Amino acid sequence: MLRKTIAIDFGSVKTIVVSDSGEILYNEPSIVAIDSITNRVIAIGDEALKTVGKTPENITVAYPIKEGVISSPRVAAAVLTYIIAKVSKRNRFFKPDVILSLPVGITSVERRAMYEAGVSAGAREAYLVPSLMCASFAVDMDINTPFGNTILSIGGGITEMGIMSLGGMVLSNSTRIAGNNITDAIISHVKKHYQLLIGSAMAESIKLRIGNCMRVEDEKEIEVRGRDAANNMPRNITLKTNDVVDSIKPVLMNIIVMIKQVMEKTPPELSSDIVDAGVMVCGGTALLPNISTLLTKSIGVSFFIADEPDLVVAHGLQKIVNDSAFYSNFKA
Repeated sequence: MLRKTIAIDFGSVKTIVVSDSGEILYNEPSIVAIDSITNRVIAIGDEALKTVGKTPENITVAYPIKEGVISSPRVAAAVLTYIIAKVSKRNRFFKPDVILSLPVGITSVERRAMYEAGVSAGAREAYLVPSLMCASFAVDMDINTPFGNTILSIGGGITEMGIMSLGGMVLSNSTRIAGNNITDAIISHVKKHYQLLIGSAMAESIKLRIGNCMRVEDEKEIEVRGRDAANNMPRNITLKTNDVVDSIKPVLMNIIVMIKQVMEKTPPELSSDIVDAGVMVCGGTALLPNISTLLTKSIGVSFFIADEPDLVVAHGLQKIVNDSAFYSNFKA
């Protein structure tokens, strides 16, 4: 029987779906708006994002993936059902096999929740492939050799690092501190130092437009709109790059601590490989200016940013989706 396969990068910030031809079929935010009275899904993806902060009491905006894992199995299944139906053109006669990328370091319960969400959403079979391995395919790393290949992924909900050799994961670690925590740190900084209340959308805009990982002389500026914490009236302020740098520094330091923990446990033979080849950095947060410079200075080995870091896992899935000899090893 002809079997169709799709691959899904189901992330905390975005969900990306790849067809068996390698085409990206879906690339939208991992968010859903639900009517809390009827439990009916009102909107998903881009349409749901437009409703954030603007919904009536009966509409709840939910994020099915938090810190890299499923926060609500029901919501996750609803999102995957919608996506699978959309990309399969609602063909009820042929259920696709689904490859799902997932972070390292999650529990068996969290793995099971991911698998069950995929199957209940209409997948014939679900395969759970580590996202770091997907990333290694994207950049053509040969992880089957005795050489230690190292990848750091800083996403929206989770930061993970792994060293791969001889076809497997030799060492890995993760922390549920990532891009969303940077956004939260900006919100807290603006409230504490300017007594201004802003939402996550405004904080994301600040991060993208003037964010940096290191203090700079030539600062950028942005006009920030929010609500005065004292009188609840609208107010504007001007925020500069170094304000953002100072606010997000504790978050970046926590990520660096996790990286050092991996380095300290790495066998000497693999440590020399890391010194020789460096560490590839991917994930949406890798787009923050100077993050590779900060990591290189803090750790003492070279960190380099992958091309299109926010799409690295998806690009890896484009290569994996037709390699059944590989992904069949990850049947749940």
